[in-house]
Amino acid sequence: MDTNSLIIKEVKTNKQQKDFFRVPLFVYADSKAYIRPLDKDIENIFNPKVNENFKYGKAIRWVVYENSKPVGKIAAFYSQKPGEMATAGIGFFDSIQNQKVAYLLLDTAKNWIKSNGFDSFIGPINFGERDSFWGLLVKGFHESPSYGQNYNPPYYQSFFEEYGFIIDFEQTTSKITLANFETNKFETVSKRVFANPNYKILSANEISREKLCNDFLHIYNTTWPTVYENFKPLDKKNFLSIMSKMLQVAHKELNLILYEKQEPIGFFITIMDVNQIFRKFNGKLGLIQKIQFLLSFNKINKVKGLVFGVVPSKHNLGLEVALLYEMYRILRKEKFKHIETAELAWVGSFNPKMLALFNKLKVEENKKHITYRYNFN
Repeated sequence: MDTNSLIIKEVKTNKQQKDFFRVPLFVYADSKAYIRPLDKDIENIFNPKVNENFKYGKAIRWVVYENSKPVGKIAAFYSQKPGEMATAGIGFFDSIQNQKVAYLLLDTAKNWIKSNGFDSFIGPINFGERDSFWGLLVKGFHESPSYGQNYNPPYYQSFFEEYGFIIDFEQTTSKITLANFETNKFETVSKRVFANPNYKILSANEISREKLCNDFLHIYNTTWPTVYENFKPLDKKNFLSIMSKMLQVAHKELNLILYEKQEPIGFFITIMDVNQIFRKFNGKLGLIQKIQFLLSFNKINKVKGLVFGVVPSKHNLGLEVALLYEMYRILRKEKFKHIETAELAWVGSFNPKMLALFNKLKVEENKKHITYRYNFN
């Protein structure tokens, strides 16, 4: 391929926007595992009316063409919320297996970020929260991505590393096959924990939406600063938007808050893996697809654990094990017997306590994503 035959264009027109979504048709044409994300989910990320990150930064997209065929795409963005350090990143990268295409994309994004005054950036990431479209897949190519999870061919890793990216951190995803999950030890710990009447677990269908929001934020903003070096607290407005979307793809019974007396101290937030349904939609979600979604929702056989944890002051008391066992116990109820697997995503390499717990539970690490960093100097 002659580099001169390649043309890169910023996404500005409706046609270029459509071409941005056409690129994966060529990249993943032979992939059995790939599931195309909903176009609407991606477009909302680049819509200033929907994504509040545009209040604090900017995002831009490009498509690479070879003889009018879209063969690669990438996005770049930056943001600086009040009181926070400015950050820049790239994401939504796709390229045919050709280094010239990949490097043209990466060069273009890198130069744009540098022109905006940054000396480094990370990627592939989302122009938003870490709960979706984050990291480069380097393990688990045979498994389909769960909802909101990045998927890519194996050759992307060599593109990034040979270009000069270095590993910033890793995120692992683990899978529990419910029929084979050994629970004797966990049941014993759970019974010991709940022998104390000060501890109780309530599900989202037992809590008002307002209380669920407040209790989640209390636990999250108390716990995650001890996990993430550059933690950014969630505010109520932002989380209400996330929670509203989450509850559309969740069973309330499978979202748990752990209390000590009246104080929220732990949670287990879970959604159904709706990608099992979206696989058939090819990125579209019109009226017909919405009807199909409603008819198929209760046939989904995998759940995805989004967030799981206990406030730091309550570690080493068996509470994490008790939460996991309670989720397992609920999933074995008759109404959830069709659910076969639970995926626990994602645990960063900066969270050794959770990694140690999963190792103790002997859950299977089935996927790994890497967030890379590129330094200009």
